[in-house]
Amino acid sequence: MRGVCLSDLDQRLLLITLADQLTDAADRLPLPDMIEPTAALAEILEDEIRTVGGLLNNLASESAFRIRAGSRQPLAPPAHIVQTTTALVMAADPVGAALRDLAAALSCLGRADDCRHRAAGPARERALSFVRDGLRWTIVHAHQRLIRAASTLRTTAEHRALSPARQAAPLKGTQQAKRPSR
Repeated sequence: MRGVCLSDLDQRLLLITLADQLTDAADRLPLPDMIEPTAALAEILEDEIRTVGGLLNNLASESAFRIRAGSRQPLAPPAHIVQTTTALVMAADPVGAALRDLAAALSCLGRADDCRHRAAGPARERALSFVRDGLRWTIVHAHQRLIRAASTLRTTAEHRALSPARQAAPLKGTQQAKRPSR
């Protein structure tokens, strides 16, 4: 799907596909009330870090490719390509932040594991509570950022300027049908 020559429809499909993938990644994250420092959460985070990292790579690759290709052209790129490139770049920022949040959540899991090896008592419980709060905060923020990035892509796909080839123009030489009078 890569290339500056992609049609307006292909550009829209690219944005919608990436938005769907970001939404799917956000939906796979656990809900705040289900977040506990467990091995299952570590597995989910590992999978989602890999997935979100791949999506960030796709966003960066697609936008960089369009920027490089556009700079080699003698004319300015069409509006739909500029809009797509801008949306990809704008979505990359929250996706990168979500990736950072997921990595921080993984770090919190490591701290939770450390806490389990401490002697039981109020200090250990406070530390575990702090870790749980950190896990919730980072995962909730990662979810919000992924949804925001997906929304940016979807909004751009839905509110695009029509490319010149797709603009509706009146046909020359045709007459409008007259309605019968009542």
